[in-house]
Amino acid sequence: MDFKECMNYVEKKHGFPSLQSDRHGKRTAWLLKEASLLTGLSSVPHAVIAGTCGKASTALFLAYIVSEHFALTDISLPVGIGTKPPLIEDEDGSRERYQLLFPAEKHTEWISEADFVQSLSRIRPLVEKYQRNPHLGEMASYDIRMAVLSDYFIHRGAGFCIYEANIGYRHDPTSALENIDVAVLSTMDEAHLEQLSLPDDAPCYLSSAGRSAGPIYHKVGGLKKNRPAVIGYQLEENVPAILRLAGDMGAAPLMVYGEKRDFFIHRSKSTLQGSDATITVGGRQFDIEIHFLGAFQLRNAVLAAASAHMLWQRGVLKGSESLLEESIKSGLRKAVSHGRLQYISDSPAVILTTAGTEIKWRSTLDAIDELMDHSGRDRLVVAATFLTRDEDVRKALGTLLSSRRLKAFLPTSYLNDRDTVDADPMKIISWCRESMPDVYCEHAGDPFTTYRRAIELADPEKDAVLLIGKGIAAALLRDSSGILETPAF
Repeated sequence: MDFKECMNYVEKKHGFPSLQSDRHGKRTAWLLKEASLLTGLSSVPHAVIAGTCGKASTALFLAYIVSEHFALTDISLPVGIGTKPPLIEDEDGSRERYQLLFPAEKHTEWISEADFVQSLSRIRPLVEKYQRNPHLGEMASYDIRMAVLSDYFIHRGAGFCIYEANIGYRHDPTSALENIDVAVLSTMDEAHLEQLSLPDDAPCYLSSAGRSAGPIYHKVGGLKKNRPAVIGYQLEENVPAILRLAGDMGAAPLMVYGEKRDFFIHRSKSTLQGSDATITVGGRQFDIEIHFLGAFQLRNAVLAAASAHMLWQRGVLKGSESLLEESIKSGLRKAVSHGRLQYISDSPAVILTTAGTEIKWRSTLDAIDELMDHSGRDRLVVAATFLTRDEDVRKALGTLLSSRRLKAFLPTSYLNDRDTVDADPMKIISWCRESMPDVYCEHAGDPFTTYRRAIELADPEKDAVLLIGKGIAAALLRDSSGILETPAF
């Protein structure tokens, strides 16, 4: 099979299990064992990043820190990063799920077409063997991705591997990794409640977490006995239940976010150029700076820093604590993330992000609100696409329309590939006019025309243009004329 056929085999032929009972990590464990990948990974340190908000950013921050530490300790091995979902969900864009970061490099390297074909060629016979006796339920795309990713890391000689969990952890494919060097839990919110419902036999103390109880059960419930875990910022009322469940799972040692706990943000400042803060990690206080936009990204940065400290404590990262601190500072400063709350240009300020769910729209707009307060800008011109598969398009739209800064709203569409389909912009405008008739709405055309119209409507000195949604990101980042100057592709 060629590259396109291989990617379609993984992403389209197998898909997502139709039965709830088939959504678990047992097939992944079977596949990794049959391919001898668990044996291969036993000699490669690795981490799992789970949670609701900030998993991909935390994974990137940690990758840059470890890569910088490798460079400072004369280790030439790459860091492997398995993240999701990709910015652009087509055959080529899905290569983003499989990345390497080499020491001292500024940008990650996506898996090549040749490497993807070779890795799948080693995994596919085992998938076909399983299909003859599917004793653990329907083989899923995520099972095969996990095997391809692990095969790729091992064959490219990764010195450290980072796996991002899907929406849970307890029954996630990453649960197949038993001997992890650290499990990292980002902020847990009440997203994906249907998939992450609380079972009848869950501990009764989880009820104190309200609507977050199900997600906490599934994410904290993936922690491994006698394996380290680092728990990032959480709503304070949820912390007792989280820590009790982590104890029940036997996770140890633990590092927990909090002013009187193990790591914390003391002071922070965020602008359109990035953020800086004073943090404490492992008893040491120092300053950091990042170029990711939004104060919430500092929570992801300090979580990655604490995870690196845990790896240092466990002897995975060598050298002195001062050297570790230097690696954290330098790694966080160098880290980049394309298309995810990315500052594109000035006059007018243009920001690109791919938020999909209502929760992520809300956090994005909160971050933009704070950034504009610090930059002296007043109003937002929003050009957006909405995926029809998202939990509730109208909720996301309502969150957007409630922004006090909204000057104009320009919906458009681009993606139209099976499960990845943008909502009809005229329907979006109709909903907009029903709920907020005073908001200026316009369908300017395709994403390129819409982008140019947004620039026209924005005051170069007082306004900002927010490009939001996977569709508009895919269109503009794929555009060969260079509307958006970014090295993402």
